[in-house]
Amino acid sequence: MAERVLKNLLEVLLGRKRTWNISTSLKFAIGGTEVGSVTITGKIQYIPE
Repeated sequence: MAERVLKNLLEVLLGRKRTWNISTSLKFAIGGTEVGSVTITGKIQYIPE
C-alpha cells in the first residue's frame, strides 16, 4: 500500500514535468547532538507505464 501511495504522490508532483531535479540534506541528531548528515542530489525522470 505504501508503494502505491508513493507512486501516486510522485505522479502528482511529476505530472507536469518529465524531469525533476532534487537537492536535499538530511541531518541526524540524537539527544540534540548531531551525529551525521547525508546530502542527496540527483534527477528523477518520470516514465509513464
